[in-house]
Amino acid sequence: MRILTNAAPNRGEVFALQARADDASFKDDDLRATLAPDELERAARFHFDRDRRMYMLARGLSRIILGHFLSIAPSAVCFEFLPHGKPVISASQNPYKLEFNYAHSNGLVLFAFSREARVGVDVESAAREVGDRDEIAARYFASGEVERYRALPDHQKPRAFLNCWTRKEAYIKAIGDGLSMPLSKFEAAFELDQPARLLTIHGNK
Repeated sequence: MRILTNAAPNRGEVFALQARADDASFKDDDLRATLAPDELERAARFHFDRDRRMYMLARGLSRIILGHFLSIAPSAVCFEFLPHGKPVISASQNPYKLEFNYAHSNGLVLFAFSREARVGVDVESAAREVGDRDEIAARYFASGEVERYRALPDHQKPRAFLNCWTRKEAYIKAIGDGLSMPLSKFEAAFELDQPARLLTIHGNK
């Protein structure tokens, strides 16, 4: 399962990778061989094969890539967990101060790896229909985001909503605070002609 040739990211770089659950080159037995005993137990508890496959792909490829960067066996990578559950590499194994994150949806897993910088990702299918998106936006988005969202033409709102939601999720995953960080406390650019970026955090630009 050879997927990398480069060394660990340089400072300021982000290495991104995506993988699909239906990619036959990622064998279940190979992924399973990278997992720790507690991860194997968790994988076995999934009721549906597709969910088990997504979990093993996300955790297994994370281990393979991190093991490559750190020059250790994937199964030897040790994870610790921040208070809100974000996995990080054990400090004793992490001379490069690598950070990583992953997200999966609809058969796709997205990974990001960085050095000495927090990183977070989120992914959603662009075809996903969110029937109550206006209510969700009003409840969870920052006031400025709600105003900008409501001002959009109706045909742009489905994609703009997903843009905003995934960018906000990626930020709270990067800082590791989970939903203890209210989504209304920061604003993201989400208009279809705007690049992904944060506009304000706690009212500061």
